[in-house]
Amino acid sequence: MARLRRVKSSRKEWKCGRCDVVIKKGEPYQWYQKAYLSKTIACMTHTLYPSEYATNSPYKAAAWALSERFNSGDFASSEELSEELNNAAEAVREDCAEALRESAQNMIDGFGHETSGSEELNERADAFDGWADELEGAAQQIEDTEDIDDARSQADEVMSGSPE
Repeated sequence: MARLRRVKSSRKEWKCGRCDVVIKKGEPYQWYQKAYLSKTIACMTHTLYPSEYATNSPYKAAAWALSERFNSGDFASSEELSEELNNAAEAVREDCAEALRESAQNMIDGFGHETSGSEELNERADAFDGWADELEGAAQQIEDTEDIDDARSQADEVMSGSPE
């Protein structure tokens, strides 16, 4: 995974890759560089999340992105929170579990039989399906909750249960 680096004092002027603000000499900034790609620079007003610079696992990056989207949401009611959890469960099934099963099937098709690698991918897919089931279960419980703070703490707990 690419490492996020924070620089306390810039030696030259840079341009923020997000807001096009000029980072002047002496100002702090942050940057990361994925393998074989150009450096991404951002001013300190932005939060750079691991899903932006993760390179080791697309499934881990997808799980982080879901968590970030959830944590950045401002939910006015438990119904909105429940809907977001249902959307997250659907995304986990589609982006992670199905993709892992497809990779496992490609291995089986390529070798003509099941391998330890394909078994591991299927186990990981099952773990993501289990997490999606937990998200949907929490969404049903949260929908009936009156207090948004209680609903939020329940949702935080289930969102932290990512298999990656």
